[in-house]
Amino acid sequence: MSFADITMMIIDHMNILFKWIFNWKFTRFLFAVASKLSEKTSDTQKITIIILSGFICRILVVQFFPALYPLQSISLRSDPASYDQLASNILEGLGYSTYWQPGFPIFLSMIYGIFDQSILAARVILSIIGTSIGIITYFITENLFNKKYLSYLAFIFVTFNPYLILQSPRIMSDTLALFMFALLILLVIIYIQRNKFITMPIIGLISGILLLIRPNYFFILIPIVIYLIFTRKNYMHLFTLLICTSLVLAPWVMYTNNVLSEPVLSTNGGINFYIGNNEHATGHFIKLNSEKWDSESDLDRSKLAFSKAISYISDNPLSAAKNFLKKSLLITFIPQNTPSELSQFSIPCSGLTSAIYCYGLNIFYILIEILGICAVINAWNRFHSKPEFRTIMVLLVFSYIIPIIFFVNMRMTMSIIFIYTIFISYYIYNQFSHHLNIT
Repeated sequence: MSFADITMMIIDHMNILFKWIFNWKFTRFLFAVASKLSEKTSDTQKITIIILSGFICRILVVQFFPALYPLQSISLRSDPASYDQLASNILEGLGYSTYWQPGFPIFLSMIYGIFDQSILAARVILSIIGTSIGIITYFITENLFNKKYLSYLAFIFVTFNPYLILQSPRIMSDTLALFMFALLILLVIIYIQRNKFITMPIIGLISGILLLIRPNYFFILIPIVIYLIFTRKNYMHLFTLLICTSLVLAPWVMYTNNVLSEPVLSTNGGINFYIGNNEHATGHFIKLNSEKWDSESDLDRSKLAFSKAISYISDNPLSAAKNFLKKSLLITFIPQNTPSELSQFSIPCSGLTSAIYCYGLNIFYILIEILGICAVINAWNRFHSKPEFRTIMVLLVFSYIIPIIFFVNMRMTMSIIFIYTIFISYYIYNQFSHHLNIT
């Protein structure tokens, strides 16, 4: 029996299990009650209740876990501390490092400028943005499937996703990046369905902003460009997309050219590539000994790290292949770093708390993934011919590929979780809609 046969057998058995759960009388009763209650409230009331509840959940996380969400700059660690310092430097006119993408620090500096460098204000605004991703999900599913209750289901699943709740208030770029990613998916679906030129420059501008926040989302442009070239054959729209994206990126590229004498979009790509491709790589993100890079500029350091990674791959092909296999397994089953790996980041948690956090997130991710794969397969026969569906599938594939090329981290699974959640909502809706007579 081949690996593909075993995989399909497991998925078939999971389908049987999920159908049993969905046909369980108590589960059907809960959905019936929710359906009856929803009939007594207007759409505006439903949306308001979901938004407020999701926002409150995120604020409560900040309230009950002050060690993980400190409100003083001196208590920040790792990347949040760097983002905080970069935002403060921008406000004080002290210049900017070319190592960090400018999108999130600029956004953070705007919050600091308005709210007197309040980290609490930043956490609240990031929580609002994290909650807003659910609203975008509502419109994505409505445009994809044209089912109102299905749209609400996806809205709820994204809004109350435990990992997205935990991630939202963090002083990190991930929530803002996922918001832009979700918004781009919605705009691309609208463009494919309506072919309105006005949508294309907006897609280009937001793509540029997303690349300034987190360049690992560059793959968002790939299915759009392929669609414009091979399906629409609309080169004017393609030109507009690329020009608008370039206009957003141009100031940053000109700045790096002025500082480094070479125009670049990112100077940390080489470092990140080396982290995941060296003789000591674990497959997860780990800290490097920075002493060997101290004499280099940001760009030179990135080039040196990239060349070292390439040398490792070419000189040790078997070890590199094992490393890629390890990362493939990690992104599939164990994206969250282990407690021992997390200890290097000075996270203020007990051993038990970090263990529960790490293993809890991994178990949650595996469940999302298994259910998501079943949902995608379930949707494939009906929607595989739709360009909107194929576009989302390309984004899902690249969401897996990028961590395998660089390194695996739970933060890099946010787009995977988001896409799967859309199709899980469709899958669950199909199991109950015929029982509850809803549309």
